Order: sequence, then C-alpha cells, then structure tokens
Amino acid sequence: MKCYLLSKKKISFFTRLKLKLKYKVKAEIITDKNQFIDYLDSQYYTVKLKQLADKIEEIQKYLAENNLEELNNQLQSLSVSAFKNFLFSKYSKIPEESFTADNYRQKYTSFINRYPVVLSTTHSLLRNCPDDFQYDLVIMDEGSQSDILTSLLTMNIAKKMVVVGDQKQLPQIDNTDLYPAADELAAKISLPTYFQYRENSLLSSLISMGNIFPMTTLVEHYRCDARIIEFNNRKFYNNELVICTKTSTTDPLFVIHTVKGHHARKNPKGSGIYNDREAQEILELLKTIDEQDVGIITPFRAQADYLSRLISSKYPNVEVDTVHKFQGRQKKIIILSTVINDISEDDPNRLTDFVTNPNLLNVAISRAISKLYIVVSDGVYESQHNLISQFVSYIKYYCGESNLKEGRVVSIFDDLYNDNYQAVTQSPLFRYVDSEAETIMLDHLNSLLKDYPDLKIQMHVTLSSLLTNYQGFTDSEIKYITNRLTHVDFVLFDKINYKPVLCIEVDGTKYHDYSQRQIEHDRIKTRVLEANGLKILRLKTNAAGEMEKIRNCLN
Repeated sequence: MKCYLLSKKKISFFTRLKLKLKYKVKAEIITDKNQFIDYLDSQYYTVKLKQLADKIEEIQKYLAENNLEELNNQLQSLSVSAFKNFLFSKYSKIPEESFTADNYRQKYTSFINRYPVVLSTTHSLLRNCPDDFQYDLVIMDEGSQSDILTSLLTMNIAKKMVVVGDQKQLPQIDNTDLYPAADELAAKISLPTYFQYRENSLLSSLISMGNIFPMTTLVEHYRCDARIIEFNNRKFYNNELVICTKTSTTDPLFVIHTVKGHHARKNPKGSGIYNDREAQEILELLKTIDEQDVGIITPFRAQADYLSRLISSKYPNVEVDTVHKFQGRQKKIIILSTVINDISEDDPNRLTDFVTNPNLLNVAISRAISKLYIVVSDGVYESQHNLISQFVSYIKYYCGESNLKEGRVVSIFDDLYNDNYQAVTQSPLFRYVDSEAETIMLDHLNSLLKDYPDLKIQMHVTLSSLLTNYQGFTDSEIKYITNRLTHVDFVLFDKINYKPVLCIEVDGTKYHDYSQRQIEHDRIKTRVLEANGLKILRLKTNAAGEMEKIRNCLN
C-alpha cells in the first residue's frame, strides 16, 4: 500500500472509499497523502509490536504449562549428582599421595590421574610435563592471540585440540625479530602463507585452511547489556549474534567529551601519550559511581600508568589497564579513555590507529556488563566517518542526547583554544606579556585578587631577590639561581610588609616536560624556594583547576 501511494500524486476517490470500507480507516486520515503514509508507518510498528508480544506470551504460556523451567532445574540437579557420583567413585579408589614442585614430574602419571585438568599458558605447558607425554585433549582459549610458533609447541603434546577464539578481537603480537628467519624458511620450503609465522595466529591459520576441521560459531552472547553489545553486533558481527541479555531500565551508555583543547601529551618518560584532562574527568566520574566492580580501559600504556598513579589511593578497587590486558575479562562498569586529541589521517605516529582499530574497540566495548562510559576529546567527539563517531551516534540515537555530556573539568588555559580569544590576542592593543599562557594567568590573577585586597602581583621576579639561604646547593646550582635571567613567573606579595606569599610558575609542557635541562632547572628553583620557606605552585598548561589550586594555597 505504501509503495502504491508513493507512486501516486494523490489518493483517488475509489482508493479512499476502499480504505474506509475495507480497512476501517477514518476519512480525515486519508485526505493528505503524506500524513497517511506516516500513519501507515506508525501502524506497521504498532501491529508488529503486538505480534511479537503475542508470540512472547504464547511461548511463556507453553513453558509454564509444560513445567519446562522445573524440568530444566531437575536435569541440572541430576547432572550435578551424576558428576559428583563419578568423582567419588574414581577418587575414593585412588590412594593418597603427596606432590611437590620438585617431584610431580617424576610421578606425572599418578599426578595427572588425581588432577586430570591442568590450567597453563601455551609458553609453560610443554616444559611442565615429562618428555613424550601427550594430553588427551588440549583446549586453547583466545586462539586469535596465540602465534604459530607457540601454538606448535602446545600442539606437540596434544592428541586432540579444540581452539576457541574470535578473529574480530585483538590478534597475536608477533616477535618481529623472528620475521627475517621465518620468511627465509618459508621461502626455502615453499610454505603456504597461512602456515607462516608472520601475522598469523593459530585461529586465523586454521580458518584459512578451509573447512577441513569441524567448526562451530558461538553466537549466543550472555555478558553485556543488550544495548551495549548491539553496537558490536551490527558493526562487527553482521547481526549474527543472538543476544541473550536484557536491556537495563537505566541507560547503559554515556559519552563524556572534554572541553576544547589539545590536552594529550607525549609521554615524557617513554613512548605513547597521556591525557591529564581525560584523567581528571574520570576522577570526577568516579565520585558519582557507587559500584565496586569498575574497570578503566585505555589504548595507551602511558595513560594507564598515569591513571593508576592518580586513583590508586582514592579508589583501590578500580582496575586500570590497556585493552590488550582486558581481553577475556569483564567488569560491571567500564570507563574507556581514548586519549588522543583528534582523529587525523596525517598522524605521523599513527596514534589514531589505536583508537579506530575495530578489533580494539570491539574488545573495549564488550568488557562492560551493565554500563560503559567513553571519555573523548572535543576533537574526537566532533569527528566524522570513523568508528568512534559511529559509536557516539549510536549512543545518541538509542540513549538520547542527555547521555552525551560535556566535561566539567576546565582550565584557564582552555582560552588558548578559543577562536574568539585567538582573535583578541592578535590585536596590537592586547596586553601580551611573555606568552599567551602567562597573559591568561595575569588576567585571572587580577580578577582573583579582588577577593584578596591585601595582596598584589609582581611578574618575572628575579629568583635571587627572593632568597637569603643557599646552603646545600652546589656552585653550578648557585650560578643558575643567581643568574639575573632566572626568574619566577608570578609572585603574590603582601601589600603591607612586602613579604612574598606565593610563587607561581606557568609550565608549558613543550619545555618543562621534555627538556632535561629545563626539568633540572625547575627542580633547582623549587628546592631553593622551599629551602627559603616560600610556597611555590607549578601550574601545567595541560592540567586544570588552576584558580582553585591558587585559592587553596592562599587560604
């Protein structure tokens, strides 16, 4: 009917009469073609929902009439009883024997008879059993993460093997140092691609060989809230999953995007990047979460370590780690920190790959049982045509715009990324000090001191003019301290007695995090000020809450 109406410019008199008499459609609904098509759409879903509700009621009635739940409970009880009876019959006949780490291999037949199920990694299984021993069955979990070489060692001691895994989750991490020798050997013996070490997991190798092994797809999903896993089902699994969980009454998905700015920074102590602003947003979020079973996931080790240091004392039960470490695990609540400033194809370090990698995102999302919070930068939040933007759109559609929240953590230096502010700073009338960051700080300090009328600001105060004590410092350190160019960015003085109350340093991360010379100078400056009984507050341009920190010091 809808297709018919779309093909017509207007609804004829006879069609309207037929609709009224045969389908009992009210005449006023039929007058406008577009309104009538909307009406048909709504009626379709109304009827479809009723059909599904009737089907559910029919199935529930059948289950109740046939006591299938009770029969299932009885079957489980009988199965447990039969299993326990078997265990008793077997182990009551086995003489008691003690095993130690030193002797169990010499008595392995007795050991394996008493303990027939062994849990092990692929790396250690072979070396922890006697030579020429084979297990009746080896079940290898996470087969997509087991490389060919390690897998062969395990297969060597298995009569039969079951490989369990998911190619849409994280793959194995190869030892790239082995590539030259592996490639040379593969070429020498004409080894098929799917048998080669490079970029092959055991699971991918077996699947590439074709249907020569029995394969079963496990499609039933029992972990995540239905709305959480439905995104993965549509995006990664082609709607093949049978979702056996329900949708919670509360919203399970949330997006928190930080205020505009370039908050991610290169790890000054190694590789990767970290994002203090996302970390601070997560700290604020944790204040609102009562659940104990919380995990924080991030693609970058630097961010995981940074978050661990921030929250370990306040939230010891919250676990922080990378996505790779969380594979195969779950938490009631997962908080995902993406870290990067934006999603750019021009990223020279390919950091974007860690965030938009489908395997990685599939794993990260599916660790959450009941709730998932994803914390992103404004640049990532506003991006389009990538996995994260699709996930944000999905949350907006199914959970509503109220679940897309702007971050609450702000910094005075966020103005550096405000377009209007940038335009003002280009004016020749603008009061430019030493850097835009210092200009912003000066403006905010002037506003702040309205609440502290006994204080005044002095900028770029020579360090040595504040000091009287140089004990404990080397000659080279004193040379730096007394240099006329060595200064403190801001000093708050008491107007009455001219005593310094607080020293403030504005630390841009470009120099103060990555220049070893500057880092050492910062240490010397901090030490000598504290040795002279002066408070110093260092404010990094990628952090937040500056005015609150200053007030806390002054109070």
